[in-house]
Amino acid sequence: MNMDRIADYLNVFDEDSYLNENPDVARAVLQKEIETGYEHYKNFGRNENRKAPKKKIEANEIEQRILKLELKILENEIVKNISMVSQLIRKERSLIFYTPRSFSGNLKYCFLEFAKFNNERTLGFEFWFLTTRRETYEQLKREGLPVLLWDESQRMVKKLLRAAVLVDDGFYVDHPPLSRILHACLLGAKRMQVWHGTPIRHICLEELTREDPVNLHLSTIIKMAVDIEVFFGATPAHYQLFSQSFQFKKYEVTGYARNDIFWRSEDNYDLINVDDTALAKILQIKENKRIVCYAPTWRQGNHHWMKQLELKKFAYILDKMGYHLLLNPHPFEMSFLDPELFDDDNITTVQPETDFYPLLKQADMLITDYSSIAFDFLHLERPIIFFRPDHLAYTADRELIIAEHYSINAPVVNSIENLLACISKINIYDFTALHKSAKEHNLYLDGNSARRFVHYVAQYMENLVSEANE
Repeated sequence: MNMDRIADYLNVFDEDSYLNENPDVARAVLQKEIETGYEHYKNFGRNENRKAPKKKIEANEIEQRILKLELKILENEIVKNISMVSQLIRKERSLIFYTPRSFSGNLKYCFLEFAKFNNERTLGFEFWFLTTRRETYEQLKREGLPVLLWDESQRMVKKLLRAAVLVDDGFYVDHPPLSRILHACLLGAKRMQVWHGTPIRHICLEELTREDPVNLHLSTIIKMAVDIEVFFGATPAHYQLFSQSFQFKKYEVTGYARNDIFWRSEDNYDLINVDDTALAKILQIKENKRIVCYAPTWRQGNHHWMKQLELKKFAYILDKMGYHLLLNPHPFEMSFLDPELFDDDNITTVQPETDFYPLLKQADMLITDYSSIAFDFLHLERPIIFFRPDHLAYTADRELIIAEHYSINAPVVNSIENLLACISKINIYDFTALHKSAKEHNLYLDGNSARRFVHYVAQYMENLVSEANE
């Protein structure tokens, strides 16, 4: 390992001092022309005879960092070995559902349908939900569902190495803090992708449109998008879109399992990891007021944009109009919300890392921007409004998908005033156009998407085992 790499890891370079002493570099970092002062020093600064300020680090701290570095090198060797074994070892009749995120979305409802199907008739193979979260493990364990809590034990590694099929939801990335060994164990399994919704902007392989160099995070995202056996979608019309963003062998149309909840009453399984306090509050308020759901998407890097919207004032006006605001921010932005929003009587804010869909079902209207949740809400054929107050900023480094027959016929507004005016005229909403959009983006408008998924995967497993025995 060269000295630059060691200096990077030990962090002996004093970044703050370098930026203070070199304001031109500080400006370049601020304007994202370069990532860090240290990067500038390595590539340019030392050749320009600029000083490299050093941090004072205690000897025991250096020792600890070197130990961590040695463990990282050791982990690389373990990952390489396990990856090879995973691809060569004989597979068993077992299926793993995995996400590093909370128990929600398409993966949740596909897994639960497997459990229900197995109760009806015993499957000829084993299946588990694999999680790295203790809370998720305890939730599923209480319900008697087959769940694994990841650890690096030999027993766990053996179980995963033997899995024939892996089902994931598009968050299958392997850089820290997520376990690289976990991914190595599953490398030889056939991957099935139940992606988390129909996108409005370009994603994954189609996201490589910027002038910026590819970083580690983006490289893991695009790695996740390839080597997929089966990709599940909502309509044949979306095949072209997804085939450009992902690389898969087969595109199977089942519908999105998370939308099944719109077509039936919830059972105990459905309510696992749901914010029951928020749901109870919404059901009570719904007796006297209509529910407006505001569910904006992630503003990557701009965590404070919602503060400019004055949501408390907006909710107060809605209340006078006979509406109650159900707020579901993107999980990555929840920690940046104004704490007062959680205590406002006119707002119900959903707890982070919970399954939102049983609450979304209660909404009489959806306000969103660039989120795939709009395509889900089409199942209910209730009003949708696209609220895009920062459209120019959002699209400055994100390319929206503009294609024929790929849109939702709904109003688009860019200010709170226009949004309120649009809500006040909701009685003249074009529901005929909404129904047309629902049919264009969903081959199936029913509550059987998860069951179609189960039937397909069960047959796939039978074929896989039969081929192995020939």
